[in-house]
Amino acid sequence: MDLASRKLALIQTLLSLEDNHIIDSIEKLLNQKLAGQQNKDVKPMNLEQFHKDIRQSVEDSENDNGMEANELLAEIKNWK
Repeated sequence: MDLASRKLALIQTLLSLEDNHIIDSIEKLLNQKLAGQQNKDVKPMNLEQFHKDIRQSVEDSENDNGMEANELLAEIKNWK
């Protein structure tokens, strides 16, 4: 069975499901697998870049170029 056929069969099976627990489990597994795929693309930062980012953060803080935690939390609520 080719990939397209397998996807179609999976979708048909998912559409026929009535059990919320099974759907929750499938969603959880899929999200974990997708998050794992994204993490594979993350490369470690080298020490030079790490120090550069720290210097930039300190400079931003000293120049009051940032936001308060409560402002950030309010902004995050609007992300979804």
